[in-house]
Amino acid sequence: MAAPGDPHYYYFRFRTVACWHIVSVNDVPVSIKPAAERQEWTVPINTLLRAGTNTLTFNFVPVWGEAYPAGAPNPEFAVRIDLVRYNLRTETDEDYTALHLAFDMETGHLAPVEQTSLGASRGQGRAVFGSTGRFTVEDGEYRDIYGPAVTSRVVTFDVTVPDDLSPLTWEGAPVLPGAEVLREELLAAYRDVHAALISGDAARVRQAYLPAWERTATVMHYRDVTEFMSVNDAAKKLAPTLPEGETLQPARFWPSPGEAQIFHAAEGRLAFILPSPLRWAAPATPDKTAVQSAVAFMRNPASGGLVVASVLYLV
Repeated sequence: MAAPGDPHYYYFRFRTVACWHIVSVNDVPVSIKPAAERQEWTVPINTLLRAGTNTLTFNFVPVWGEAYPAGAPNPEFAVRIDLVRYNLRTETDEDYTALHLAFDMETGHLAPVEQTSLGASRGQGRAVFGSTGRFTVEDGEYRDIYGPAVTSRVVTFDVTVPDDLSPLTWEGAPVLPGAEVLREELLAAYRDVHAALISGDAARVRQAYLPAWERTATVMHYRDVTEFMSVNDAAKKLAPTLPEGETLQPARFWPSPGEAQIFHAAEGRLAFILPSPLRWAAPATPDKTAVQSAVAFMRNPASGGLVVASVLYLV
């Protein structure tokens, strides 16, 4: 039986079809997909949650064939997002369907549904998550690595997390300037992290990732960063040559340093570049990324420099 104070892991389990989408937790993305085919993922989100109220967003553009122009309602579209809370002591989980929507094709409006092609009937809210099931929809912008922003719809809803989580690393950090003002400083920060990775020095890599890893170790219930690195083989997973033979590639900004796509998150307190310049590839196919480290930077309030605040789990 679960008891107060039990440690938990949190996950998003989401399924979408007939849309491009961005799924975010507290304005930090966990998925950016310019693909209309059916998508289904489970993503750990402990590092993006705070105690109390958390805001979740689903930013999307409906897309399905020539009969339904991009952005127009279509009968194939659906999204289902479940929140899973896994108890590490009892090895049991609780899940809650936080969002399950499709288009009402008569009105063109989004509406909750009891069942779609994406899965079983919509579950009732669990009291532990403190969610009312209400959501808002407003116009927004969708942007990925392939082109300029396009008009989208943004669904926003809140859930309440009952666990005592430490503050997010970037809470209290200053809002970063726009992309063009920030560009050179952000490129330099990526090059510094790349230099730590290519050195193969585990202590140097630890220092480069420390602001992100300190909170990760805490909210994922490790004793400290040292245990987190040991259990997860962090040094091996970020070595110049990975166990499967992939090698760290030069820090290339696609399509060029001056045109690389800069994204802001966490209400402007985080910034990152996609595709990530921190990437590993097989020697025979250096242009085909096998592994990437999708870091996001914040400004350190004490030093004033950019530091790694989060390692994004992007799917």
